[in-house]
Amino acid sequence: MNFHKQIFFILLFCFSFHNAQEIPKETYYQFSNYRNFEYKNDTITLTIKNPLYSPLRVNVFSEYLKDKKIIDDNIQLVIKENSEVTIKLSAKKLDDSQFNFRFKQRLGDVRKKIKQNKLALPFPKGKTYSIMQSSNENFSHNEDGSRYAIDFNLKVGDTITSADDGFVVGVIKDYEFGKDDIKWTPYANFITIYHPHSGLFTDYVH
Repeated sequence: MNFHKQIFFILLFCFSFHNAQEIPKETYYQFSNYRNFEYKNDTITLTIKNPLYSPLRVNVFSEYLKDKKIIDDNIQLVIKENSEVTIKLSAKKLDDSQFNFRFKQRLGDVRKKIKQNKLALPFPKGKTYSIMQSSNENFSHNEDGSRYAIDFNLKVGDTITSADDGFVVGVIKDYEFGKDDIKWTPYANFITIYHPHSGLFTDYVH
């Protein structure tokens, strides 16, 4: 998903941090899906399922298969919502223990036309919260991953609402700590919602 097609709402919470706090040793992911390959009768059969109610882009790569000239480079796939794809590759006399497939997955289909659509604020009507940091500001909203983020001064226990109708397609909720340090960026808790009528994704991030 191109960054200009993704909107971020950053919801700040107040936590106390200890000086001895360390980077988490475990990495969590927003979703999991089924991936499998079979090598039989000189044919590689690769199956990937998309359980989400949004398109999913998947790149598949194997250095071994590239060296054997079975593939030129990444196998690039776009899997529709709640569906699966199966691809077959002719490959004779290979060692399947050497395949070592690598998968990179991204939400969305870059071919989908994004429609302009009004978004609501990410909290109930009638509530007001101050903006602590707007989009494209120098403190922490100056990179592609956060350029369109907005920080609202919500507190622990306040209600968060979706900015538009859609489907939850990703959740990370098990990180316990955080710090105002760029190295902690990959360890944020957040929810991603897909809005199929517009093609947008919105993130609700701590």
